[in-house]
Amino acid sequence: MVSEEIELNHACAAVGIEAMESDMGEYIVQLAGEKPSHIIMPAIHKTKEEIARLFHEKVEGVDYTDNVDELIQIGRKVLREKFLVADIGLSGVNFAVAETGTLCLVENEGNGRLSTTAPPVHIAITGIEKSSKNSTTCRRCFPC
Repeated sequence: MVSEEIELNHACAAVGIEAMESDMGEYIVQLAGEKPSHIIMPAIHKTKEEIARLFHEKVEGVDYTDNVDELIQIGRKVLREKFLVADIGLSGVNFAVAETGTLCLVENEGNGRLSTTAPPVHIAITGIEKSSKNSTTCRRCFPC
């Protein structure tokens, strides 16, 4: 959500960098040219038929299907192919320990592991709310 808030994908696109969301719901709304409608379920406003049309129109070589399992497999295939050739993987941070540089990432689709380990470079992005303004260590590691 931090990258959405700072419009990182738009900035990347403006300089010719392809940025692709790795969360299935985020990927769906990105394909549709929309913003997420919910922090946990970004594509909750979409029906399976809308997603089926979107994949058929936007993903090369995909036939129309409104079978949910097939739609998920189509999305996973596209995303996994992108992970394998990506130069950089970007992730959020659920919490960080500034003293050690430790990051904790929580995900439920496997996209976190793929985007942080498959590309040769991993960039973690987090909001200021993940740090403590009263911590001296925080002030050294995060510009508050």
